[in-house]
Amino acid sequence: MYTDGGCKGNPGVGGFAAVICDENNIPIKEFAGRKQSTTNNEMELFSIFIAIKALSTIAESGSHILIHSDSQYAINCITKWAPEWKRTGTFNDHANNELIGSILKLLKLSKLRPFHYTISFNWVKGHAGIPGNEYVDMLLNKAITDPGNLSNDVVFIEL
Repeated sequence: MYTDGGCKGNPGVGGFAAVICDENNIPIKEFAGRKQSTTNNEMELFSIFIAIKALSTIAESGSHILIHSDSQYAINCITKWAPEWKRTGTFNDHANNELIGSILKLLKLSKLRPFHYTISFNWVKGHAGIPGNEYVDMLLNKAITDPGNLSNDVVFIEL
């Protein structure tokens, strides 16, 4: 699975994209969308949120899902910083805490369901020719500038 988020201006009009792939890295579900006033970090996090939310309806029991993101900020918020913020009681003091909290709840639910699955994260360098990352980058930019020309296979979300 690949996720990406970005903005034209920061803050500015933002876009996000998430592509869920099968075991052969073939896309099976694609999402893209935009928000009129947002930040790059919020869109990076939202792309992960929408991907995990979509997984809840299609992930198979016992699956291991690997989410590729070019955002060290988003990955670190979810895997390192937020648990520490919760431990120290400073979680609500940080930007995007509601969205991060929603992601953490989805991650917890993914482990508790009767058909549980695991999710981990992998940082990839942006704009480095990695096909999945380049594809979600293209989708998010199209969602910002020309959403009418997204493929009919892409679920478009206007925030």
